[in-house]
Amino acid sequence: MKIYIDATFDKHTHVSFIGYCNATLTITGVKKIKVGDINQAEMSALCLAVRTLGADNEFLTDSMSVVNQCACDDVSHVPRSMNIADSVVAISKESNLNKGK
Repeated sequence: MKIYIDATFDKHTHVSFIGYCNATLTITGVKKIKVGDINQAEMSALCLAVRTLGADNEFLTDSMSVVNQCACDDVSHVPRSMNIADSVVAISKESNLNKGK
């Protein structure tokens, strides 16, 4: 199964939202974490997806850092405009921010 992964990162608070989804959005997962930089956040998104769904999937990310660190056939690059996990993570982040209002 193709699983899209993505992350956000706030350089001031170091808060990140990481997440994954499949192409039909019937499988999604998002988590709020604290990390040092965007590359750690992107790698954490991959780790979350693998821990939750298992390694027997094709993981798609817009992070070349993750692709280069993994150097395996199961992790591939996808342009940001094609990464639907970007929307899943953004909606979760926005929803979390609106809770405080």
